[in-house]
Amino acid sequence: MPTREHPISRRRILTHGGAALVGMLCPLGTMRGAFAAEPIPVAIANASGNLNLTMQELMKQQGYLQEMGLAGTITNVADGSKITGGLIGGDVDVSTMAGFGQVFPAIERGAKLKIIAGACLLPLLALYSSKPGIKTLKDLEGRTVGTGALGALLHQLVVALLQKNGVDIAKVSFVNVGASGDVFRAASMGTVDAGTGEAAIADQLGRYNVHMIEGGDMATGLPEYTYQGAYTTDKAIATKRDVIVRTLAAYAKLYRLMAKPEGKEAFLKARAEVLKSSPSQEGESQWSYLQQHKPFTTDLLLSEERLAYMQRLNVQLGTSRALADVQALRGILNSRDGLSLIGAQLPGHITSLTGPVLESVKAHLDSPMAVKSDLFLYSLVLVMSKLAAPWQLLRLATRAANTSIFILAISTPVGHSWRQALQDTQSFRVSAISSDASASGPNWPEIASRKVLARPRVTSFSLRVAR
Repeated sequence: MPTREHPISRRRILTHGGAALVGMLCPLGTMRGAFAAEPIPVAIANASGNLNLTMQELMKQQGYLQEMGLAGTITNVADGSKITGGLIGGDVDVSTMAGFGQVFPAIERGAKLKIIAGACLLPLLALYSSKPGIKTLKDLEGRTVGTGALGALLHQLVVALLQKNGVDIAKVSFVNVGASGDVFRAASMGTVDAGTGEAAIADQLGRYNVHMIEGGDMATGLPEYTYQGAYTTDKAIATKRDVIVRTLAAYAKLYRLMAKPEGKEAFLKARAEVLKSSPSQEGESQWSYLQQHKPFTTDLLLSEERLAYMQRLNVQLGTSRALADVQALRGILNSRDGLSLIGAQLPGHITSLTGPVLESVKAHLDSPMAVKSDLFLYSLVLVMSKLAAPWQLLRLATRAANTSIFILAISTPVGHSWRQALQDTQSFRVSAISSDASASGPNWPEIASRKVLARPRVTSFSLRVAR
């Protein structure tokens, strides 16, 4: 069915709520008859875990995707970054039940992703330990905690909970164990000191040799954290809008079923199908827990407050780029007085970086204040900003060979250009005047490069801010 036959926007979905989805898609209300005989394929990637597997089976048994004229292929993935990778690569159309903490840094890096709906709003996990000495969250300082990949859902959840309860996370060692089931097994076996597991099994812990850590129930201890949502790409929204809308409509029906007491039998049947070795009592406990907390959003809405919290949390926890940017900004702010002093000693505008001007710039950059502090990179950028032609900075490179300026500069974002320029110059010297060994000089670019290989690279944010 051509997607243009049902021009329905996400704004209308979220404005009218899940109850209106069926009517919006099919004004006559006859769902099966409203769609073409040939179902439209949709590729869905969701998080793994026992509850998600159960929900997937429940979706299959209830036939909600088929009702919406879709042939769904659902893949469960333990690593959320693989979901975003599949979406960006075009192998996946939409994710409907997955944590989306990794979406923010992906967007920061340029990924065209959109969070389009809520799913399971409350985190349904708790922190467990098999170690008798670990009773409270504060006891986790100096211990190892099993999570998923650093920055992914499980890790982010645990860090947020610990920070909220005043735990110094710098004193906690986080270990990437894998999916939620793997983390719980590691905690029960004592491989790690603590780990996450389903909060619903709190009354069945005798079977697993673990206890829930005080304050570790995340549904009550961290209700502001949005556990799962739905997200997709700008391209999918533009080219497969109706498919996305129908998919969301199917999941709205699924979440409504989970909110009703009459959904219990279907839920337990689906759970028994995917978790054959799990005792029936655990299924009963999970259903009771879900009915008590009502975590699923039946109208698909995801409030601005929840999104704002998740964004703030990502900033607080910090992507690697965000942390580098903050550190660079702090370095600049701490160096303001020194930069002002150096800037006042440099010419206001440098038309040609040669002769006495070049010697003056070199002398200022080679001063103890610039060389022996964090000022160097920012001083270098300050010089660049004053040049009529920024490429003239390479003249400083050739003049500064065998000095501390070169050693420092080669580890900055301009270092590669300096090395290349000097290596080209050296090659030219050797080929042009090979009979004069003293003219070619020692291979100082390579020597300098080796000296600074171990120095950390400076983020390009330093260049942007310093300018």
